[in-house]
Amino acid sequence: MRVGTTRGVAGLDPPSQRFVPIEPLFAPIPASSLAVDDGGTVWWVDAGHLMALAPGMRRARVALVDPDLRAALRAAHSIVLSGAKTAQRLLPSPNGPVRQPLPAHMPNPDSLTAVLSDGQREWFLVNGGAYRIDRGAWEPLRDEHGNPVEVTGAATFAGPSAFWASDGKGLAVYQLVDGSARLRQRIAPGLLGTTDIEFLGSDGTGQVWVGTDRGVFVRTGARWMQL
Repeated sequence: MRVGTTRGVAGLDPPSQRFVPIEPLFAPIPASSLAVDDGGTVWWVDAGHLMALAPGMRRARVALVDPDLRAALRAAHSIVLSGAKTAQRLLPSPNGPVRQPLPAHMPNPDSLTAVLSDGQREWFLVNGGAYRIDRGAWEPLRDEHGNPVEVTGAATFAGPSAFWASDGKGLAVYQLVDGSARLRQRIAPGLLGTTDIEFLGSDGTGQVWVGTDRGVFVRTGARWMQL
């Protein structure tokens, strides 16, 4: 197990059941900034250093140094690196990971927080919305009226066409039809007792996990349960 802490990345030491720092360390790392690739290697950005920790290892290596790097994000079969000016994909190769530029003119790349997949396309949570790459250009997810869908925080796909997103009004549930989003349900903040949505996730069975400052809520069908 690897976690981000105020002292950097730490790993669980089984004999002592304590978390010990992973060397080398340059700066504190939030847990949300850890990304795991298909091979089990953990990636993160530490003060401009792209760090990699292979399975079973207790010491990380510096894969590359780039002052522009901000975070490493998990994507389908790759890692996406966000930066102040651009974003790029990290792809595996026999000679080590290779950086592949993403299309130019990503809106506000420094705001990139996550990369989601609906099973067919990737969606980048950036610039207060969800964007996909369409013929080399960045296209926002739009509603049936042509307006960009607002995503101010976390988001997840609860199925190929069920898109959950937090916005300034609470939680919105959309159905994706032919590339556009139709609002199906709005979950008012009063139901969860807060507007502070820290995390949204789905386990692939239709359950949606909502992490808030008041705890974790699980939606199964039409039922809510607080853990």
